[in-house]
Amino acid sequence: MSTIVALLFTGYLSVALLLTLPPLWAALLIMPAGRTADRLVRRWSRFILRLSLCRLRVSGIEHLATSLPAVLVSNHRSYVDAIVLMAAIPAEFHFVAYHGVLTWPVVGTAIRKAGHLTVDRSDRAARLACARAMTETLRHGGSLLVFPEGMMTGPSNDLLPFRLGAFRTAVEAGRPVVPITLEGTGIMLPVDGRLLRPSPLDVTIHAPIAPIARNRAEMGRLRRQARLEMTSALPRTHEPANMPQNVRRATHSRSRESTTT
Repeated sequence: MSTIVALLFTGYLSVALLLTLPPLWAALLIMPAGRTADRLVRRWSRFILRLSLCRLRVSGIEHLATSLPAVLVSNHRSYVDAIVLMAAIPAEFHFVAYHGVLTWPVVGTAIRKAGHLTVDRSDRAARLACARAMTETLRHGGSLLVFPEGMMTGPSNDLLPFRLGAFRTAVEAGRPVVPITLEGTGIMLPVDGRLLRPSPLDVTIHAPIAPIARNRAEMGRLRRQARLEMTSALPRTHEPANMPQNVRRATHSRSRESTTT
């Protein structure tokens, strides 16, 4: 029965996407880059989630009122995470995306036109340029959204070790980190799945964590505290933040490259 439900749900949403993505893409192609394009993508995200009939519950929005601009950091479950976050978070922010998504139809256009950042982690010069752009974005009043795990974990509640970049940027710019916990997206579209499944979606926005120093130790403190906050909204114990890389790869060999980093 669950497979039948998944097939019906996948067919229904596929039709919805086929009907809404071409007009979105066409509008983005003729639209100037900037805030208007970003708002259009956000409206589409909210619309497609309403069509999905999946219940979206957001808690902790009040934490954004006094913390922005900030570095928002979220766990990463699925390819639909970005859609859910754009629909759930009322504040404007810039994703820091894996550069490969620029080649994806619609997605690449949306990223360029909405002003999101991209980075090629294999290129040191590109990493440094992105780090500078992230810091400048914060200093000019823009917020960032980063998936610090660097790849998707699917429906598992285990968190991968966090990369340091987002927390380094927060310290260098003197802006807070706002942890976010996502639940349900890994069930709606598993990393290795071909079928969509209806699932409740929960977004928990935690209290901001402000940097109190400008050194590497403070970057580590922000990373540890953000992980603890995100873990607190998940139902079971997670892997330690200092898990060796070889163990991480063995445990998550089926994970996929993240759309954001």
